[in-house]
Amino acid sequence: MSLRIVRRVVLIACAMHATAATAWEPDAAQMQQLAARETVVVADVDPSGASGRARAAVLIAARPETVYGWMTDCARALTFVPNLVACKVLETAVDRSTATIAHEINYAWFLPRTRYVFLARYQPPVRVEFKEVSGDLEINQGSWQLRADKVGTLLTYEVRIRPKAFVPQWLVRRSLRKDLPELLLALRRVSEAGDEKP
Repeated sequence: MSLRIVRRVVLIACAMHATAATAWEPDAAQMQQLAARETVVVADVDPSGASGRARAAVLIAARPETVYGWMTDCARALTFVPNLVACKVLETAVDRSTATIAHEINYAWFLPRTRYVFLARYQPPVRVEFKEVSGDLEINQGSWQLRADKVGTLLTYEVRIRPKAFVPQWLVRRSLRKDLPELLLALRRVSEAGDEKP
């Protein structure tokens, strides 16, 4: 890894630590949807199609430790994350509090693959924050929050994304409104399958 990227990772880690925002919480109506085994996704796409942001949630009948284990395992991510074709941990902090990870996404056969590197900051088993380091995304930042619930785990997700190059508006919308629910349902499926440690 180049010195420039290392410096950027350090600065991002400091910023994430200093400015971690309060996690979004579903409202009462959304909690009813979740109790009915539905996912909740609230997504906004910039009219130009250049960027988007989303908040999402799902209830999972598994302990937070189990869900957290699945969602932070790079090798296992390839088995359930939609369109993810490569996941590689480039560097991990000695205390395992952060990791620099490379992803490669194949949205469609007629589009170039999206490649990006992000810094993940871990607070097991309750929170993962992530922020773009380099690659095809100008902005890729957000967080996963896990909270013990009477059902098991309430998992909430927030993301803001902006590609560097032009991306069709329909693709940004699909990523936020279609792929995101698929991801949450897939994560619920594998977490509820009973594996305590992925």
